Amino acid sequence: MIEKRQLDALTSLRFFAAAMIVLTHAHPIFGSFGLAEAAPLGQGVSFFFVLSGFILAYNYRGFSKDGSIARFLVARFARVWPLHFVTCLIWIGLIFHFDRYTYFGGVVGMERLLANLTLVQSWIPLKLWALSFNGVAWSISNEMFFYLLFPVFIGLWSKHWAKMFFAATLVVIGFIWAGNSLELKSADSFNGVSLLGTIYFNPLVRVFEFMFGIFLAKVFMTPLVHDFKTSKLGWFYLELMALALVVAGMLLAGNPGRIADTFGTAAGYYFQREGIWLLWGLLILVFALSKGPIGAILSTKPLVFLGEISFSLYLVHAIIITFIEPHAEAIKLYGLTGYAVFWAVALISSALLYKGVEDPCRHLIMNAWDRRHKSHIENFKASYKPVAIVSASLIVIAVAMIHLNRI
Repeated sequence: MIEKRQLDALTSLRFFAAAMIVLTHAHPIFGSFGLAEAAPLGQGVSFFFVLSGFILAYNYRGFSKDGSIARFLVARFARVWPLHFVTCLIWIGLIFHFDRYTYFGGVVGMERLLANLTLVQSWIPLKLWALSFNGVAWSISNEMFFYLLFPVFIGLWSKHWAKMFFAATLVVIGFIWAGNSLELKSADSFNGVSLLGTIYFNPLVRVFEFMFGIFLAKVFMTPLVHDFKTSKLGWFYLELMALALVVAGMLLAGNPGRIADTFGTAAGYYFQREGIWLLWGLLILVFALSKGPIGAILSTKPLVFLGEISFSLYLVHAIIITFIEPHAEAIKLYGLTGYAVFWAVALISSALLYKGVEDPCRHLIMNAWDRRHKSHIENFKASYKPVAIVSASLIVIAVAMIHLNRI
């Protein structure tokens, strides 16, 4: 079995996947240099799902010890929920005053808030639920579904991986068939049951990508793969080929008409929104193994840091975009300068949230769970005191905004 090591290049790739999603959402205001029109950049979410399965299977190779499953689930909660909670508060504070009824309509609004806080909103195949509050959090809802299943997958993998893949494949095909048979609408503007909810948001469909990531991790951990040797030039060629295949796949996904004509609208929709998981997997595997120059650049500290704050960037960018949307026409007049300011605000906010909420809260929760020695906790408190102050300040600001909007 291969020993664990840092996969810094994969961490940096997270930033570029998150940036693709930011480009997509910012396109109506700032444009995207034609990128969002040529290719469905939202496929970056698929990268995250495949990478999630890969990293978890690489880091958690079994649950043989008592309490290991519980600790895994606590670790996953600590990784995603504190930042999700804080960004949800910030979203409420900044956005609700635009249209309270739409965003928070009485009892249903409370139910949607509860679904968001428990991260089950995407399990309900309706746009108004999956995209309620900080809409991008739907993917974290899917991730929570994957986390709950992950110990089962790992426990059954060695003997039943082929059956599990077959079952997941049938689920995907089944939903595509149902989408075609029921003639579900593909327009994202439709608020009823549509392909958006049943294929794009649906964790039962998206879990296939997560399982593919687990499969790749198992391949990566076999000695035979690591026996492959080539020169730096050879690795450079493989890196370029992996990137080129992703670009080609994205461009093909941008024009899914031929697949839709042959296999139905739902199949074309699937390919356009999430269908290049195989290419994402190849990219992940190449850069996990690579000793080439692109991998070396991706492993530099600045790019690794951008990868580390990518989760914060993913959660905060939609809040910023929604907040400035009413002023879109005025902002467009500033051109590239306005776009540069937007990115600067997004990255600075992401860094603050990472340092002030995401990282310290994760350590706080896991240290509380693992508490054995008082000195260990005291060291933690001392080292994280500055960021804890920033975290508390962000929460206070969010609560204050909510109060001001209600006045």
